[in-house]
Amino acid sequence: EIAAAGNVKTETRGRREGAEAPGGERGGDARQARRSGLIRQDAPAYATADALTYDSAAALAVYKGNAQLWQGETTIKGDTIVVDDQKGDLSASGRVASKMMLDRVGPKSKAKELVRSVATAREMVYEDRLHRVTYTGEARLSSSEAGDLAADRIEVHLAGSGDQMERLEGYGAVTVRTPEGRTATGARLTYLTAADEYVMTGSPATYEDESGETTGKSLTFSRSTDRIVVDGKGLRRSELKRVIKG
Repeated sequence: EIAAAGNVKTETRGRREGAEAPGGERGGDARQARRSGLIRQDAPAYATADALTYDSAAALAVYKGNAQLWQGETTIKGDTIVVDDQKGDLSASGRVASKMMLDRVGPKSKAKELVRSVATAREMVYEDRLHRVTYTGEARLSSSEAGDLAADRIEVHLAGSGDQMERLEGYGAVTVRTPEGRTATGARLTYLTAADEYVMTGSPATYEDESGETTGKSLTFSRSTDRIVVDGKGLRRSELKRVIKG
């Protein structure tokens, strides 16, 4: 085990498959450490903290005190950051803040676009096997594609490459505000990136825009159309308001 304290700074570099690892191991060896899917393999990553412990047998690094990990425009901050180079997992706890640059495929253009995702929470856990980032405890996430999301727990599901968001999930006291200013609340939210579609459920779930408020057990709506599905019945928002207000 290695321990360091006092203004700790580290730089790590990814290894190509088959490249020789420290100690003479080959990259194809089953014990080969791998980086988290949130960190690119072809560029160095940096970290700072007040203290660091590294267990070489477990390939586990624990950064404590004002911990920060970054690579390019991707940054993760927390009181503690744990990097598991065996599983490719990563976690942060205590005053967590993260910023990730993710690809998305535009629902209309079908072209790749770069989207910034900024989040805060009390805890963040990335599971490489599931390609999932989970924020818990007063979780907040903001992105130009999904808008502003607040919930007890937020999950970001990534594609296998780790650089593209497939969907968002929100659980418990969920509020989302779309980039266009529409607001929905409920107990459970799913946002599907490819379809640009929100599904909010609750007892009740609510949806509000410039023309008023809609409630139901299940609300499905999209940024790109003026239709909303309420409890399985699809209507234009203008039609829906007349039904509710009438």
